[in-house]
Amino acid sequence: MKYIDKYKSMGILSENAAFEYIIANLKDTIRTYDFFVAWEKVLGNVSSIEVALNILNTLIGKDDISSKLKELIKQYP
Repeated sequence: MKYIDKYKSMGILSENAAFEYIIANLKDTIRTYDFFVAWEKVLGNVSSIEVALNILNTLIGKDDISSKLKELIKQYP
């Protein structure tokens, strides 16, 4: 979560504190996540690209992402 100056003016001094503030101030509702998200569609879409996403996940934390991405594209066109 991006830390912004507004948090500081509210006395929120870390990203974790900002997240906790947001969660603590959510309004109660009778709606569940299913109301907002078509999970069957999401899961169907993810399953069709799951392997490709996992391959891309190997780039996380790499020092030279650009060259590593080029290598991945050559290995998995």
